[in-house]
Amino acid sequence: TPWGELYLPLAGLLDPAKETARVQKEIAATEVARAREAAKLADPKMTAKAPPEKQEEWRKLEKEAVERIARLHEQLKLFTT
Repeated sequence: TPWGELYLPLAGLLDPAKETARVQKEIAATEVARAREAAKLADPKMTAKAPPEKQEEWRKLEKEAVERIARLHEQLKLFTT
Protein backbone atom coordinates (compact mmCIF):
# COMPACT_ATOMS: atom_id res chain seq x y z
CA THR A 1 0.00 0.00 0.00
CA PRO A 2 1.11 3.62 -0.24
CA TRP A 3 1.39 3.70 3.57
CA GLY A 4 3.69 0.70 3.93
CA GLU A 5 3.55 -3.06 4.19
CA LEU A 6 1.46 -5.10 6.58
CA TYR A 7 2.68 -8.42 7.95
CA LEU A 8 0.30 -10.89 9.55
CA PRO A 9 1.30 -14.02 11.44
CA LEU A 10 0.26 -16.84 9.15
CA ALA A 11 2.17 -19.70 10.73
CA GLY A 12 0.32 -22.92 10.09
CA LEU A 13 -2.03 -21.30 7.59
CA LEU A 14 0.24 -21.40 4.55
CA ASP A 15 2.16 -24.20 2.91
CA PRO A 16 5.75 -22.88 2.68
CA ALA A 17 6.54 -25.06 -0.35
CA LYS A 18 3.51 -23.78 -2.27
CA GLU A 19 4.19 -20.18 -1.30
CA THR A 20 7.84 -20.52 -2.31
CA ALA A 21 6.79 -21.86 -5.71
CA ARG A 22 4.19 -19.10 -6.13
CA VAL A 23 6.67 -16.35 -5.28
CA GLN A 24 9.35 -17.84 -7.56
CA LYS A 25 6.82 -17.94 -10.40
CA GLU A 26 5.90 -14.32 -9.73
CA ILE A 27 9.59 -13.34 -9.72
CA ALA A 28 10.08 -15.03 -13.10
CA ALA A 29 7.05 -13.29 -14.61
CA THR A 30 8.14 -9.92 -13.26
CA GLU A 31 11.67 -10.48 -14.61
CA VAL A 32 10.16 -11.04 -18.06
CA ALA A 33 8.20 -7.78 -17.78
CA ARG A 34 11.31 -5.91 -16.60
CA ALA A 35 13.38 -7.29 -19.45
CA ARG A 36 10.70 -6.31 -21.97
CA GLU A 37 10.74 -2.68 -20.80
CA ALA A 38 14.55 -2.62 -20.63
CA ALA A 39 14.74 -3.95 -24.19
CA LYS A 40 12.48 -1.16 -25.43
CA LEU A 41 14.67 1.43 -23.73
CA ALA A 42 17.87 -0.15 -25.08
CA ASP A 43 16.61 -0.26 -28.67
CA PRO A 44 17.61 2.96 -30.51
CA LYS A 45 14.88 2.39 -33.11
CA MET A 46 12.20 2.21 -30.40
CA THR A 47 13.44 5.27 -28.54
CA ALA A 48 13.77 7.27 -31.76
CA LYS A 49 10.13 6.61 -32.65
CA ALA A 50 8.56 6.78 -29.20
CA PRO A 51 7.50 10.11 -27.71
CA PRO A 52 9.22 11.14 -24.47
CA GLU A 53 6.05 10.35 -22.47
CA LYS A 54 6.10 6.76 -23.70
CA GLN A 55 9.79 6.40 -22.89
CA GLU A 56 9.11 7.74 -19.39
CA GLU A 57 6.31 5.18 -19.01
CA TRP A 58 8.76 2.40 -19.98
CA ARG A 59 11.28 3.67 -17.41
CA LYS A 60 8.57 3.78 -14.76
CA LEU A 61 7.40 0.24 -15.56
CA GLU A 62 10.97 -1.05 -15.46
CA LYS A 63 11.63 0.66 -12.12
CA GLU A 64 8.40 -0.73 -10.65
CA ALA A 65 9.35 -4.22 -11.83
CA VAL A 66 12.79 -3.95 -10.21
CA GLU A 67 11.19 -2.82 -6.94
CA ARG A 68 8.61 -5.62 -7.10
CA ILE A 69 11.33 -8.20 -7.69
CA ALA A 70 13.19 -6.93 -4.61
CA ARG A 71 10.01 -7.20 -2.51
CA LEU A 72 9.34 -10.70 -3.82
CA HIS A 73 12.87 -11.79 -2.92
CA GLU A 74 12.24 -10.49 0.61
CA GLN A 75 9.03 -12.54 0.75
CA LEU A 76 10.93 -15.56 -0.49
CA LYS A 77 13.39 -15.21 2.39
CA LEU A 78 10.49 -15.48 4.84
CA PHE A 79 9.63 -18.93 3.52
CA THR A 80 13.17 -20.24 3.22
CA THR A 81 14.53 -19.26 6.64
